[in-house]
Amino acid sequence: MGSDGRVKGQIKLGQFEDVSLELSVADILEQTGLDAVMSTDKYRLALDERVQLKGKVKAVYLDHQFVLLVHQETEQWRNAGKQALQAY
Repeated sequence: MGSDGRVKGQIKLGQFEDVSLELSVADILEQTGLDAVMSTDKYRLALDERVQLKGKVKAVYLDHQFVLLVHQETEQWRNAGKQALQAY
């Protein structure tokens, strides 16, 4: 169906679980080979938007694409955590 859920493993971007890293969507896509960065309500982020990455960075297969899910927290995008990913 093209929305098969969480992808096994995690994405490596040089960060550790206790250190955060801020990258543009363009940098994330270039370094990971992912197809898109989307919010948990399916808003596709623009290439110049910035995302704060911390902890385990995991992708999902959604709408026939490998996607990094993010959520907005105090006007800043952050990678979706374990709780949010359980729905996928």
